[in-house]
Amino acid sequence: MIGDDRRIELVKYDRKSKQLVPFLGGISAGEVEVSPDGQWVVYATYPDSNLWRSKLDGSERLQLTFPPINAHEPRWSPDGKQIVFTDVPRRLFIVSANGGRPQQVMPRGEFPDTEVGVGCWMPDGNSVIFVMTWRNNRSTTYQLNLKTQEVSKLSGSEGWVAV
Repeated sequence: MIGDDRRIELVKYDRKSKQLVPFLGGISAGEVEVSPDGQWVVYATYPDSNLWRSKLDGSERLQLTFPPINAHEPRWSPDGKQIVFTDVPRRLFIVSANGGRPQQVMPRGEFPDTEVGVGCWMPDGNSVIFVMTWRNNRSTTYQLNLKTQEVSKLSGSEGWVAV
């Protein structure tokens, strides 16, 4: 029998030593984003795709998602209180930075032949910009109003090719 255990190592560039050094203990994670206040970090562990948040020094670590959610592309809200992420391939969720149950903000049934990717929060924190890619690799960018759940296409974004 042959097997493997794929891992990646989280590193940062140390200007003083001019080398890459382990970040957060060199955990197997990626898709890192620092909070707007620069005090926190959110990341997806690899290969299990769970979201975690912690202080930049690794303290106050908290798991935010659990299986069967396949969490990717975490993005902090402008106020640093929430995180939007993609449950690959078709759903968007928001979870409190302090933990709790993730809330689905985009149902799977609306766009069954697409993959959804989170782009970013709007500055007011009331909307999220995201991309939907169809099976033919053509993409369109949309805005989701979190208060009304209205999804609107951004003008001129139709037909981009996803790479």
